[in-house]
Amino acid sequence: MNVLSTSNYFQLGGDSLTATKIVSEVQKELCVQISIGDIFKYPVLRELSEYIKKLTKREIYHFKNYT
Repeated sequence: MNVLSTSNYFQLGGDSLTATKIVSEVQKELCVQISIGDIFKYPVLRELSEYIKKLTKREIYHFKNYT
């Protein structure tokens, strides 16, 4: 199976159970809060990646404001 940035999470066989694992790993590894709803909202991997990237930049921006 080829997984591309344009692949759809659900068409790859993803479901709500694995989505909870992804949410947990993203929060643990990237320190960014996402929800299962975000995976449903952004099922294309590139879209989810861009959304997480925006959140990461926002988190860094807020962190810089407090230092």
